[in-house]
Amino acid sequence: MSFKVLDVKQFTNLDDLVDQVAIRFPLQSLAKKLGLSPSSCHATLYTHRQRVYRQIKGWKSLLGVTKEDGYYLELLALIKAFPQYAQKMEMLERAYLIVSKLQDTLDPDWKSVSGLLYALDPLVPIVRNLTDLKDFPINESEIPRFAQDQVIWLKNKSGPKRTFQARVKRTWTFLKTIDAVYFSDQLDRWEKSSPVIWTPWKNKELHDSLLRMRHYLYLQEFTDILFDPDCLFSTALTLAVPEKHLGLVEQLISQFHRDLLERLSFALNSDFLHHLKGVDEGHYLRVLDYISKLSDQGILFDPATMDDKHCLLRIASIGRRITQ
Repeated sequence: MSFKVLDVKQFTNLDDLVDQVAIRFPLQSLAKKLGLSPSSCHATLYTHRQRVYRQIKGWKSLLGVTKEDGYYLELLALIKAFPQYAQKMEMLERAYLIVSKLQDTLDPDWKSVSGLLYALDPLVPIVRNLTDLKDFPINESEIPRFAQDQVIWLKNKSGPKRTFQARVKRTWTFLKTIDAVYFSDQLDRWEKSSPVIWTPWKNKELHDSLLRMRHYLYLQEFTDILFDPDCLFSTALTLAVPEKHLGLVEQLISQFHRDLLERLSFALNSDFLHHLKGVDEGHYLRVLDYISKLSDQGILFDPATMDDKHCLLRIASIGRRITQ
């Protein structure tokens, strides 16, 4: 019996793919092909599907996939296994590698996939945003050392200084490759190519699943520093919401994050706002409207300049359901 009858790229999650495999092929044949006992194969198919990630070589052979489709199958299996396995950083790095190899398959729009790569690697948005700091180096050879001196998060998890600085160097090369940063001759400094980066993607289910992997580690890291002075604030609230409006709550939280990223970050920095006026007048006018609305609420502030000390801040939100 041929097992080469499934197009793995038609599936956006592992469960749907395994469902089809379980329906189409006898258990004994599957077990033999995967090198498993019938009981172990049954567990993989019905109760422990995260095991597909550990059995990925057998599954690639089973389905007779091409090298490219094999990467895609591995990505689906990795996403499924991620919550259960302890080696999360290694798995995240593997996902990053697979997405970079599959950029044309996943989405022919390079900007969309590069945006996902941007979000998967925690160091990429950090290095990009370091360009906003006053003393960011003009000389590219000095950037790794600058990042080493500035970043108080992550570098302690990266081993020796030379390891962290090597990661920064690779990250900086990636940022230039996707045109996320450029050198402004007019300002004589490195600048972001666009004020913000979002990651629209045609395959939303796969896109969101990959980003949740990164968010999982963010939230775990927040828990580790909850009582650290660098944890500036933490809040939690419980409220009753009609079930049909849960999506609206998510939408409002997303809009809050957008307001912080697209509006407040510019409203608080006069130099950033002045620069924005020259590159994106529509965005500039939206920020002015935002400042006006804050003023109407009694929220007043003096915008900072590049001479004031700046720092990078990360904010994460998560909502959980606590009743049936």
